[in-house]
Amino acid sequence: MNWDTIEKVVTNNDGDIEELQREIFEWANSMFPGRTAWDATCKLVLEEIPEWLQNPDDPGEYADLVIMILDIASLKGINVKKAVQDKMKINRERKWYIDPVTRTMHHVGD
Repeated sequence: MNWDTIEKVVTNNDGDIEELQREIFEWANSMFPGRTAWDATCKLVLEEIPEWLQNPDDPGEYADLVIMILDIASLKGINVKKAVQDKMKINRERKWYIDPVTRTMHHVGD
């Protein structure tokens, strides 16, 4: 999966992840005005990720993860589009391998 595909998965109809991030932040502010990044992170880790692990074929569970991550990033003042683009520049330059035992992907060095 390349960045263009990833971006299409997490964007609204206009294809703008920044607008989607704003929309989610505005909605979350109206629903949960006193929440903190820590509160939202706890919900993500303790509730949403386990739900996704139990239902890995459910698109709604992926949506929940993206919604939570975009909201947490907004609470921390992070522009996700820029952060992902910057990180992908780094990732493209790295060498990668798959651990033969755990099957997890790792970069070499750094």
